[in-house]
Amino acid sequence: MRASASVLSMWIALGICRPSIANADEPIRCDLGPALAHRSRPQPLNDWRPASIGSIDSAKVPITVHWQQGVSLEYAKQILSYAEFAWNVEINQMKFRAPLPDHGIGGSDNLDIYVVTTLPHGVGGYTGFSNFADASLKTGYGYINISDVLLPAYIRGVVAHELFHTIQMAYTWWEEPPLLEGTATWVVDHVVPDEKYYWHYFPYFNSKPYHSLNYTSQTDAYQYGNALWFTYLDEHVGQGDGGFVRELFESLAKLPVDYRSHYFDTLKAQVGGDGAMQKLYSEFGFWRVELGSREDHRHFAKGSDWNLTVNPSIELTASPGLSTASGQESNGIEAYGQAIFSIARNTAKPIRSHFIFAGASTGDYSIGAVLRSPTGNSLIEPQAFKGGDPVTIDLEPASNVNEILFTVSYFGDTNTNLDLNQFPAKGFAYRLENSSAAEGQSIKN
Repeated sequence: MRASASVLSMWIALGICRPSIANADEPIRCDLGPALAHRSRPQPLNDWRPASIGSIDSAKVPITVHWQQGVSLEYAKQILSYAEFAWNVEINQMKFRAPLPDHGIGGSDNLDIYVVTTLPHGVGGYTGFSNFADASLKTGYGYINISDVLLPAYIRGVVAHELFHTIQMAYTWWEEPPLLEGTATWVVDHVVPDEKYYWHYFPYFNSKPYHSLNYTSQTDAYQYGNALWFTYLDEHVGQGDGGFVRELFESLAKLPVDYRSHYFDTLKAQVGGDGAMQKLYSEFGFWRVELGSREDHRHFAKGSDWNLTVNPSIELTASPGLSTASGQESNGIEAYGQAIFSIARNTAKPIRSHFIFAGASTGDYSIGAVLRSPTGNSLIEPQAFKGGDPVTIDLEPASNVNEILFTVSYFGDTNTNLDLNQFPAKGFAYRLENSSAAEGQSIKN
C-alpha cells in the first residue's frame, strides 16, 4: 500500500522546466501536492484544487484549462494546445485509456489543468488525485497543475508527462513510482521526440545500477530514469509503438484491489515467466551501457557509442604492472540490480585475463561481457550461475580490444518479491587475474 498520495510526482533534472531562467542547471521538480491522506477521508476531495479566475474548454478533447490571477490568457491557450497534442498522441494514436471524467469537481466533467503562479521555485507542475472513480477503489481521477513560468522548450514534455499520470489513474491507483514515473517519463519521447527532455533522467538511473528496478529513491530522480527500462522493453520486446507498455497497464487493470503494487509480477508473466525475465534483464545490462548518442534524434539504438555522461562504473586505477586485483562491492546488488565492471586493456601489451566473480547470496545471477575495440563490439552472452559458487570467465581477446565490460545481474532467490518493496542488497567479491603484466592497465568496478 502506498505510504502517501503524493506519489505521482515529477522530479525534473538538469535545468528542465527551470522557471524563467534560460539554460539553468538547477534541478527542477514537478511534484504532487497532498491528495489522498487516507482511504477513509470524506469525499469528494476537491479542496486541494487551486482557485481560478477564468477557464477555456478544448473544442477537440475533454480538457478544460483554468488560470490564476497573473497568468496570461495566451499562456493558458498555449498549455491547452500542448495538452490537446499530447492527448492525440497518447490516447488517439497510442490507444491508452482516456482520463476518467471527474463529475464536475473542476466545473465540468473534463480533465482540469490549472495554470498557477503559486508553485514553489523549481517546481514545474504536479498531478493531483481527486477521488476514486469506482466502488472497488481501483481507479481514480485527478487534475494537473502547471507552472506559469516554464521555459518554452520544455512545456510540451511537462504537459505530456502529467497527462500520462491521469491516464494511469484510469487503469489503477495502487502502483508504485518506478512504474508510474518511469512510464510517464518514457511516453514523452513519443509525444515530443524532437526534445532531449526525457533522457536527462537516465544518469540518475544508470549511475546506480545496483539498485532494483522497483526501487524508489527519496533523494534523486532514480525512478524517473527508470524510463530507460521501459524504453528498452518498448523497443526490444515490443514494436516501439507503446503497445507493450499499454498491455502491461491493461493487465494491471484486471487485477483485484489489495492496495499494493503488482507491476513486477505482472511484467514477468507478460514476458513469459521467470526465465524469460532473467534473460531479458541480463541483455538489458548490455543495452544500458551501449546506448550512446541518440544519433537518429528519436530512439536509442543498441550498439551505439557509450555516452560517458551516464557511466555507471566507478573507476579504480591500478598501479603500473598490475597482474592481479580484487575487491568487494560496498553497495552490494539488490534483486534485479546489476554491477558493471570495466577493464581497460593496454593493446600494446595484450594479456590473458581471468575474471572471477562470487555472489554472497545463494540466489540466481548471470554474467556476460562486451569486448570493445575501434572496429566494433562483440558480446559474450550472459551465463547463469548461483551465488556462493564463484564463476570464472577466461578471456584472451583480440589484440585490438581495448576494453572489456562485464555486466553482472542478480535476480534474488525464491523468497524475492519486488512488489512487496523488499530490496535487501547482497554483497559480492571479484578478482581479476592476468597471466602477464600490462603496464598502465586500469580497472573500473
